[in-house]
Amino acid sequence: MEAPLVSITCITYNHEKYIAQAIEGFLMQETSFPYEIIIGEDCSTDNTRKVIGEYVKQYPGLITLITSDENVGARKNGIRVRNAARGKYIAICEGDDYWTDPHKLQKQVDFLEAHPDYVLCYHYVNRVDKDNVLITPATVEADVQLFGWKDFFHLHVPPLSMMFRNCLTHYPDEFLKCFNGDAFLLGLLSSHGKIAKLGFIGAHYRRHPGGVYSRKGKMENIRLSLATRCLMLKCSYFSREQHNEIRRQVFRWRKIYLYYFFKLNFRKMLGYQSE
Repeated sequence: MEAPLVSITCITYNHEKYIAQAIEGFLMQETSFPYEIIIGEDCSTDNTRKVIGEYVKQYPGLITLITSDENVGARKNGIRVRNAARGKYIAICEGDDYWTDPHKLQKQVDFLEAHPDYVLCYHYVNRVDKDNVLITPATVEADVQLFGWKDFFHLHVPPLSMMFRNCLTHYPDEFLKCFNGDAFLLGLLSSHGKIAKLGFIGAHYRRHPGGVYSRKGKMENIRLSLATRCLMLKCSYFSREQHNEIRRQVFRWRKIYLYYFFKLNFRKMLGYQSE
């Protein structure tokens, strides 16, 4: 079997209602190259693994299912699917999100093949609810936006929109401890090239009560985002220049945390319920 140019990596946990839609988004991709699908199922308590198993039977050799006897957590699950990737490029989509553009992979590969100094490209995404109802439509601002390595630490890059070169061979211990693995992953990739945003909408990010971010309150998400940057600041993987950019983010997230902390407590003083 021909080696894949792209490895689609998907981590999933208790996504019984959504995982089929995610997989269908992978299967509908129209490409001039072979790709593989690697799914890390993290001991779901629902029928997620059963749903994936049916697809594995239908597409042997295309879909690889990675499991374990116990829950390993999102960070280790992400590492194990990326370590299994054979492709030159890796595309990410978690099991509760889904792709909508059948040419998404082709567009991203075409860009990265033509621009060897870029390690990652991404695209716009819409936000939908648990029933696929549009919440926040994306607005495409430009055909292509180009950024340098410093921007990795300051851009919001939805994981389901990422494609990057399969260049990471080591994950520092701090990565396993962080909450915001997406931000940390971007930081690691900043050592390997530049980043570009392509001007198309290629996927739907799903907000639902079971989502990692959705089930936490705003203050908790802000606190954990700050804690992730503080971990990155302690990580010896990053250079002095990278640490300078991380410090800027620590300062930013501290200001955001204080803003919402005082806003929340002021509302409580006035007798309002917290957001």
